[in-house]
Amino acid sequence: AGYSRLMGEDEGATIETLTAYRKVFTSEIKKHRGRVVDAKGDAILAEFSSVVDAVSGAVEIQSELAEKNADLSEDRRMDFRIGINLGDVVVSKFSRDALKGASFTSAAQLRTAIDKTIQVHNASAKPFGWTKTIVKPSAPKKHYADLKT
Repeated sequence: AGYSRLMGEDEGATIETLTAYRKVFTSEIKKHRGRVVDAKGDAILAEFSSVVDAVSGAVEIQSELAEKNADLSEDRRMDFRIGINLGDVVVSKFSRDALKGASFTSAAQLRTAIDKTIQVHNASAKPFGWTKTIVKPSAPKKHYADLKT
């Protein structure tokens, strides 16, 4: 999305655009039976019970954002990558928003590897802004962490 560059150029306009785009994300995620787990900067973590719903939502999000971007000058557009990862998720019994699991570890490792590869091939490149969509199997198992002090 070039979020850092956009913030440096015009923080107010960037926040306004990002807020409008987050509404698209949130609306489509809910429409496709998902939920937003976390949102920081230009990244959103969402959870779905169906990979079909996650993919359908991602397609709708990209379509709506393309329409919104068409109204902006090329240097003010915000493009998002949406990654979908199918895997088991561990939900903390203390907080539904504390998701853990191998899926998160592998996604984080992939993200780091891609950023490092880009830096090697283009020293002036900045790391990508990432948007994550995490998917649970359609018949999810509930796993609870029993944390003891």
